[in-house]
Amino acid sequence: MSAEAREPGVEVRDATPDDADDLVRLDAQIVSSLGGEGDGEWRERAGESLRASLREGRVIGAVVTVDGVAVSGAMATIWTTIRGPGHDGRRAWVFGVATDPPYRRQGYARAALSRVLARLDAEGIVKIDLSATPEGEDLY
Repeated sequence: MSAEAREPGVEVRDATPDDADDLVRLDAQIVSSLGGEGDGEWRERAGESLRASLREGRVIGAVVTVDGVAVSGAMATIWTTIRGPGHDGRRAWVFGVATDPPYRRQGYARAALSRVLARLDAEGIVKIDLSATPEGEDLY
């Protein structure tokens, strides 16, 4: 069952520039899990950069909210390289697939990731890369 169908108050939607701070907050959990500094001034700069990237379409994302609060998200950076067999040169890198700890193992990350992948598919982007933390490997 998808996160959308689980219960009232759960919404899976495309990310907007207004979601940048929440997506950076979620991504910071990944940074921390890999031994990096999850808090710090980098988050403010990342939020500004992500807002611009979402606005310009260089990054797409999805957010899962529970009662209006972002609890999970996923993003993909889109870029163009040379054309290759079976693709037109556009590629994506999926990143920032994260869920707040109390909401994990409920399908929210999968729902956010599925939304991002569906958007990439709709755009005809077939070359997609991703990196996963050990905790997230089962998702892929």
